[in-house]
Amino acid sequence: MRCLPGTLKTRLNQIRRKFGRVRVVSTYRRGARIAGTRKASYHASCRAVDFTPPRGKYRQVAKWLKSVHGGGVGTYSCGM
Repeated sequence: MRCLPGTLKTRLNQIRRKFGRVRVVSTYRRGARIAGTRKASYHASCRAVDFTPPRGKYRQVAKWLKSVHGGGVGTYSCGM
């Protein structure tokens, strides 16, 4: 997580304060590609983070992030 930009670290800390503990699943992944494409993922340049929010707060966290975060916000059907 050391390579993450300060803005992403700050955003994760805001989520923790507002919603509770989060579990970081993935940040930097060398050579990461967007599924089904040859395009580099933001994970390849350490500009993305996948995390699991507190149980039962998935929708709340996603809604809040989409309202305050200037970058892309993606969700997975598995709750990430």
